[in-house]
Amino acid sequence: SLSAIFLCIYWKVPKNLFAFSAIGLLLAIQPYLLANMWYNSSIIGVISTILLIIIAFILCGKVSSEQQRIKKISFIIIALMLFILALGAYPSVINTMAIVFIGRIIIDIFLEWDGLFNGLKSILNRHKWTAITAGMSGACLKIIHVWLSYMGWLQFSYHTDTIALKDFIPHAIKVIDTAFATFSYYNFPFFPTYLIKLFVIVFCCAAAISILNIFIDARSKQSAKMLICQKITKALAFCFLTIMLIILSKSAAFIAKSLIPLTSAHTLFFGDAFLHIFPIALIFIQRFHLPKNLMVIVCLVLINICLIQDALALKIWKFGFEAEKMLLNRIMMRIEENPKFSNNKRYEIITIGSFPSYRPYYYEKTNEKIGSSSLLQGGYNRAWIVFFPEFKFGNSFGISGTLYRSLIKKIPGTFSQKAIDAVDRRYASALELVKYMREEIDNAQVWPSKNSIFVKDGIKDDMGIVIIILNERELDNIKQFIKKNGL
Repeated sequence: SLSAIFLCIYWKVPKNLFAFSAIGLLLAIQPYLLANMWYNSSIIGVISTILLIIIAFILCGKVSSEQQRIKKISFIIIALMLFILALGAYPSVINTMAIVFIGRIIIDIFLEWDGLFNGLKSILNRHKWTAITAGMSGACLKIIHVWLSYMGWLQFSYHTDTIALKDFIPHAIKVIDTAFATFSYYNFPFFPTYLIKLFVIVFCCAAAISILNIFIDARSKQSAKMLICQKITKALAFCFLTIMLIILSKSAAFIAKSLIPLTSAHTLFFGDAFLHIFPIALIFIQRFHLPKNLMVIVCLVLINICLIQDALALKIWKFGFEAEKMLLNRIMMRIEENPKFSNNKRYEIITIGSFPSYRPYYYEKTNEKIGSSSLLQGGYNRAWIVFFPEFKFGNSFGISGTLYRSLIKKIPGTFSQKAIDAVDRRYASALELVKYMREEIDNAQVWPSKNSIFVKDGIKDDMGIVIIILNERELDNIKQFIKKNGL
């Protein structure tokens, strides 16, 4: 809520209750935000990054040449720290930074620029410290990453590893193509195509109305010929920056080596969600009342659709959660009935394969798979510890579970050596775990078969290991590994 209020102030939206409420609601209830809700342990910190960067932009905007040097430096240092904190907490917020900043320049050009060079220079000069401070924050974050990597404290992953310069051009082409794709026609769970199309129509109409407003603005006293040239220049600048707004909504993907953030719904919140609310702010700053009145109706329609989709998502998530909890109860009953199980031990649960997600079974539009790992496909196994605190659940790595991930450590690029060492220290060694299974592996079967769960003694007396086999392919991988290594 605070982010939306400060954003409206930064974008010069008139202090109107409906305008502030509509922009705030549409930012909060777009289904993209639901994807971040799935990461319940980090949601508050991640969403707070938006507030940090908007406050930083406002502070940078207060820097002027007339201020005292101490006050100016103070604003810049505080803004720099806020930018670094936000980027360090969640690098995808750089998408929001690009949209918020370019959006403000577009609004300034629309409201103030007369089409002459001096006017443009004045606007850009006003924002130079904002651009410099944001750039410095990115450079500082890169230095911090290099230092942490040098000290062995940072494992480069999809959100920290940057693209090599030689690969930038083909990488950038893919990013630009995907930027327009996710903006205009990609299909996400709980974000149907017609809703995306409606946002696109609103965006295009707002741009068209703004350009029309530029040409019918009669406030300038220049000659007719000069006036037309100025308006054409202003309209072209407006169009160019609007296109750049869409492209730079994927700013993080231009830098990142991995393309994972491009089509993940939880990262698209930091880009496309703000693209969707920008045209609403653009309409509310117009001088004419008709577009504003029409936008009120459009906002009500969009809010209603988003609320319906949110309610649908919550219903399906609830059904999926209950179904997975019932599965877990069956697994726990099977474990407790095992003669080797002891109530006096704490157990590490290792999965061969991943626990299933039942949410897709309750969602009719099963063809909408893009970016749906957190919206639809992911399970709730990370939350199961709430119901069974006596068990300690091992991490699930999706492809093959904790055990098999430790077995394929020799494959280049799978894990850093530090991560491999951590796995080895935690379980003594991957080979020991295989030996735990060796005597039962020939008869092992996939859940819900009787031979799908094994209870074993752990490394410590008060610890045990439970191995649950959930996937046939991963079980075959284990068998092939044992055969290949003669274990």
